[in-house]
Amino acid sequence: MTILSAIRSHLRHFRKDERGVSAIEFVLVVPLMALIAIGSWEITKAMLTKRKVAHLASSIANLAAQDDNITSSDWTTFQDIADKILYPYNSFTRRIGLLVVEVDSSGRINTLCQFGTASIDPSTLPTGLQIANTTYLMSASEVDYVAFSKDNSFYGITPGISDMTFRDTAIFAPRNADTITCN
Repeated sequence: MTILSAIRSHLRHFRKDERGVSAIEFVLVVPLMALIAIGSWEITKAMLTKRKVAHLASSIANLAAQDDNITSSDWTTFQDIADKILYPYNSFTRRIGLLVVEVDSSGRINTLCQFGTASIDPSTLPTGLQIANTTYLMSASEVDYVAFSKDNSFYGITPGISDMTFRDTAIFAPRNADTITCN
């Protein structure tokens, strides 16, 4: 009997023995299922955060459009509202901004006032809205989304490939006046 035939005879014995097959299947399938479950949870959380960012930008502009004078205390109230809109994802770093612009009679866009830390470029006002002697409120909201933890990313202390910034903007016209003043 050669060594090769001895190995074959031993392998035939293992081929017929099915003990432990379910344990091996378990070891192979459970990590994959856990990865799918955690990934689905994280994707859902990211999508909900993105929706809340869009809702936040729209809400801030909508609230500001209902007033004819925006003060710093109004802005403080808007920041409190932002935390409530973003809940339960309000632990992420967020920036919101509000810009009141006026299109003058020559079509130039002039900034009347600006609040917040999210950057808003007045030149991004769509050309279809650049109507002479019209005032607009432009708002922006940004959230620095960090996957799996609010303190560090899943990939370590430095931001990983899954960390991203969600940003959305909204533009509203004043509702109760032709223009808006700021104090």
